[in-house]
Amino acid sequence: MCIISLVNSKRSGWVWLGLLFVALLGMLLAFRMTFQKVTTTVNNFTETFNNSLVEVTDSLVSKLDSLKTIIYQNNTNKQVIYLKKLSENLANSNTSDAFYGYYGFRDYYRYPLVYPYSLHCIDFIDDAALYDESNVTRFDENNNGELDCNFNGIKEFDFTKEYLVTRKLKDYNTRIKKEYTYHIFNFRNKEVIQYNSLQEFKKGLKQLKITKEIEFFTLKTYSELF
Repeated sequence: MCIISLVNSKRSGWVWLGLLFVALLGMLLAFRMTFQKVTTTVNNFTETFNNSLVEVTDSLVSKLDSLKTIIYQNNTNKQVIYLKKLSENLANSNTSDAFYGYYGFRDYYRYPLVYPYSLHCIDFIDDAALYDESNVTRFDENNNGELDCNFNGIKEFDFTKEYLVTRKLKDYNTRIKKEYTYHIFNFRNKEVIQYNSLQEFKKGLKQLKITKEIEFFTLKTYSELF
């Protein structure tokens, strides 16, 4: 009887030990699941917070740009005054001062010319494309009605009330001698005339009765006028 009692006692001890092990294992699993849920919640919160922070930052930057435009409504900038003077008496030149005062956002740069044209640059201020913005009412929005004039690769230029004049280095240029092709874009009918030499270009200026002394300047130089 004593032997049987001892055996039963040992079996009971193993059972309790097994139950204790199962309980500990269950606690560990529960702890792991709880930890995973907490980690997931924290990660989601962090992601949501970061996204919200980006949205708030973008909103603030946008508002600052809008404020900059408002300030330009009473602009005394010499270049803006000059552009407005050139645009006087032009058809459909009823535009807000935002046309002259909005210069882009982040890596997008915009510089007005004679209304309704402006130069647009992406990433760097060294190569521009010409856009017609006669249908634009909000210059700080995408898909705002601007029209690509298919006149791009603009690096050096000048302009008058009627024409945009550009020059580009020819591909085979050497360091010893620089040769250019010249282009004149007509603001009225969007026609482009190309001249392959300086002599041809000077004749073209006379034929078009462009009396202004053309000074080719870079986009960077032009941007510093605003």
